[in-house]
Amino acid sequence: MVRILLVMSLLLSPGLVFAQNSSEPTHSAGWVNTGLGFGTGGVTLIGGASRQIDHHIFSVRGTTSTELFNYNGDNIWDLGILYGWATTSQTFHLSASAGFGMIGGVYRKGGLFSGEPDENIPLTPGLPLEFNVSWRSNRQVGFGWHYFANLNQERSFIGMAFTLQIGRLW
Repeated sequence: MVRILLVMSLLLSPGLVFAQNSSEPTHSAGWVNTGLGFGTGGVTLIGGASRQIDHHIFSVRGTTSTELFNYNGDNIWDLGILYGWATTSQTFHLSASAGFGMIGGVYRKGGLFSGEPDENIPLTPGLPLEFNVSWRSNRQVGFGWHYFANLNQERSFIGMAFTLQIGRLW
Protein backbone atom coordinates (compact mmCIF):
# COMPACT_ATOMS: atom_id res chain seq x y z
CA MET A 1 0.00 0.00 0.00
CA VAL A 2 2.85 2.38 0.83
CA ARG A 3 4.43 1.64 -2.53
CA ILE A 4 1.22 2.43 -4.37
CA LEU A 5 0.86 5.76 -2.55
CA LEU A 6 4.49 6.63 -3.27
CA VAL A 7 4.12 5.84 -6.99
CA MET A 8 0.80 7.74 -7.19
CA SER A 9 2.27 10.81 -5.46
CA LEU A 10 5.26 10.84 -7.81
CA LEU A 11 3.03 10.54 -10.88
CA LEU A 12 0.60 13.23 -9.76
CA SER A 13 3.13 15.73 -8.42
CA PRO A 14 4.73 18.35 -10.69
CA GLY A 15 8.17 17.51 -11.97
CA LEU A 16 11.16 18.75 -10.03
CA VAL A 17 13.50 18.97 -12.99
CA PHE A 18 12.91 21.60 -15.67
CA ALA A 19 14.76 22.17 -18.91
CA GLN A 20 15.56 25.85 -19.31
CA ASN A 21 16.94 27.89 -22.14
CA SER A 22 20.03 29.87 -21.36
CA SER A 23 19.12 33.51 -20.77
CA GLU A 24 22.57 34.71 -21.83
CA PRO A 25 23.00 35.76 -25.46
CA THR A 26 25.35 33.73 -27.61
CA HIS A 27 26.98 36.89 -28.98
CA SER A 28 27.32 40.22 -27.22
CA ALA A 29 29.51 43.17 -28.26
CA GLY A 30 29.75 46.93 -27.83
CA TRP A 31 31.95 49.58 -29.43
CA VAL A 32 32.36 53.21 -30.40
CA ASN A 33 33.33 54.31 -33.89
CA THR A 34 34.58 57.42 -35.59
CA GLY A 35 35.35 58.16 -39.20
CA LEU A 36 36.13 60.60 -41.96
CA GLY A 37 34.69 60.56 -45.46
CA PHE A 38 32.63 62.35 -48.09
CA GLY A 39 28.94 63.05 -48.37
CA THR A 40 26.41 65.16 -50.21
CA GLY A 41 27.54 68.25 -48.29
CA GLY A 42 31.29 67.70 -48.70
CA VAL A 43 33.74 66.39 -46.09
CA THR A 44 31.93 64.28 -43.50
CA LEU A 45 32.74 63.33 -39.92
CA ILE A 46 30.84 60.44 -38.35
CA GLY A 47 30.74 59.10 -34.82
CA GLY A 48 28.61 56.75 -32.81
CA ALA A 49 28.21 53.87 -30.43
CA SER A 50 26.75 50.42 -31.07
CA ARG A 51 25.59 47.50 -28.98
CA GLN A 52 25.07 44.10 -30.58
CA ILE A 53 23.20 41.17 -29.03
CA ASP A 54 23.17 38.11 -31.29
CA HIS A 55 22.05 39.44 -34.71
CA HIS A 56 20.33 42.56 -33.28
CA ILE A 57 22.27 45.83 -33.40
CA PHE A 58 21.32 49.07 -31.62
CA SER A 59 23.19 52.26 -32.53
CA VAL A 60 23.38 55.97 -31.82
CA ARG A 61 24.94 57.93 -34.70
CA GLY A 62 25.92 61.48 -35.49
CA THR A 63 27.23 62.96 -38.74
CA THR A 64 28.22 66.40 -39.94
CA SER A 65 29.05 67.43 -43.51
CA THR A 66 30.56 70.67 -44.72
CA GLU A 67 32.65 72.01 -47.57
CA LEU A 68 36.12 72.11 -46.05
CA PHE A 69 37.71 75.23 -47.56
CA ASN A 70 34.63 77.00 -48.88
CA TYR A 71 32.94 79.48 -46.57
CA ASN A 72 29.94 79.50 -48.92
CA GLY A 73 29.33 75.78 -48.40
CA ASP A 74 26.32 74.52 -46.50
CA ASN A 75 26.73 72.64 -43.25
CA ILE A 76 24.36 69.81 -42.35
CA TRP A 77 24.29 67.41 -39.42
CA ASP A 78 22.13 64.59 -38.13
CA LEU A 79 21.65 62.59 -34.94
CA GLY A 80 19.89 59.25 -35.00
CA ILE A 81 18.90 56.16 -33.04
CA LEU A 82 18.99 53.03 -35.20
CA TYR A 83 18.08 49.34 -34.99
CA GLY A 84 19.08 46.63 -37.43
CA TRP A 85 20.61 43.29 -38.29
CA ALA A 86 24.29 42.30 -38.09
CA THR A 87 26.46 39.27 -38.63
CA THR A 88 28.13 37.57 -35.66
CA SER A 89 31.37 36.71 -37.47
CA GLN A 90 34.54 37.52 -35.57
CA THR A 91 36.70 38.74 -38.47
CA PHE A 92 34.34 40.31 -41.01
CA HIS A 93 31.27 42.23 -39.91
CA LEU A 94 28.25 43.44 -41.88
CA SER A 95 25.31 45.42 -40.53
CA ALA A 96 22.29 47.28 -41.88
CA SER A 97 20.17 49.61 -39.76
CA ALA A 98 17.39 52.18 -39.90
CA GLY A 99 15.78 54.36 -37.28
CA PHE A 100 14.62 57.80 -36.22
CA GLY A 101 16.70 60.96 -36.35
CA MET A 102 16.81 64.73 -36.54
CA ILE A 103 18.73 66.95 -38.96
CA GLY A 104 19.79 70.56 -38.80
CA GLY A 105 22.41 72.89 -40.16
CA VAL A 106 23.05 76.12 -42.01
CA TYR A 107 22.51 77.23 -45.62
CA ARG A 108 25.40 79.60 -46.36
CA LYS A 109 24.64 82.69 -48.41
CA GLY A 110 27.12 85.09 -49.92
CA GLY A 111 30.81 85.00 -49.09
CA LEU A 112 33.08 85.73 -46.17
CA PHE A 113 32.54 89.48 -46.44
CA SER A 114 28.94 89.32 -47.66
CA GLY A 115 26.24 91.05 -45.67
CA GLU A 116 23.73 88.30 -46.40
CA PRO A 117 22.79 86.35 -43.27
CA ASP A 118 23.03 82.57 -43.16
CA GLU A 119 19.76 80.65 -43.07
CA ASN A 120 19.37 77.98 -40.40
CA ILE A 121 18.04 74.62 -41.51
CA PRO A 122 15.13 73.94 -39.14
CA LEU A 123 15.21 70.84 -36.96
CA THR A 124 13.56 68.23 -39.14
CA PRO A 125 12.73 64.58 -38.39
CA GLY A 126 14.36 62.09 -40.72
CA LEU A 127 14.94 58.43 -41.44
CA PRO A 128 18.63 57.62 -40.85
CA LEU A 129 19.96 54.58 -42.72
CA GLU A 130 23.36 52.92 -42.54
CA PHE A 131 25.27 49.95 -43.89
CA ASN A 132 28.60 48.96 -42.38
CA VAL A 133 31.30 46.64 -43.73
CA SER A 134 34.26 46.13 -41.41
CA TRP A 135 37.29 43.98 -40.77
CA ARG A 136 38.15 43.32 -37.15
CA SER A 137 41.84 42.72 -36.71
CA ASN A 138 41.37 41.61 -33.10
CA ARG A 139 38.79 41.71 -30.29
CA GLN A 140 39.28 45.42 -29.62
CA VAL A 141 39.99 47.18 -32.96
CA GLY A 142 38.28 47.17 -36.34
CA PHE A 143 38.38 49.16 -39.59
CA GLY A 144 35.70 49.52 -42.19
CA TRP A 145 33.47 51.48 -44.53
CA HIS A 146 30.34 53.12 -43.22
CA TYR A 147 27.67 54.02 -45.80
CA PHE A 148 24.95 56.31 -44.47
CA ALA A 149 21.95 58.39 -45.48
CA ASN A 150 19.21 60.47 -43.94
CA LEU A 151 15.92 60.80 -45.80
CA ASN A 152 13.88 63.83 -44.74
CA GLN A 153 11.73 66.64 -46.13
CA GLU A 154 14.26 69.45 -45.71
CA ARG A 155 17.63 68.19 -47.01
CA SER A 156 18.21 64.46 -47.61
CA PHE A 157 21.83 63.37 -47.88
CA ILE A 158 24.09 60.34 -48.37
CA GLY A 159 27.74 59.64 -47.70
CA MET A 160 30.47 57.17 -46.89
CA ALA A 161 33.33 57.21 -44.42
CA PHE A 162 36.35 55.13 -43.47
CA THR A 163 35.81 54.25 -39.80
CA LEU A 164 37.75 53.02 -36.80
CA GLN A 165 35.93 50.83 -34.26
CA ILE A 166 37.18 50.45 -30.70
CA GLY A 167 35.59 48.30 -28.00
CA ARG A 168 34.56 44.73 -27.34
CA LEU A 169 33.98 43.67 -30.93
CA TRP A 170 33.43 39.92 -30.39
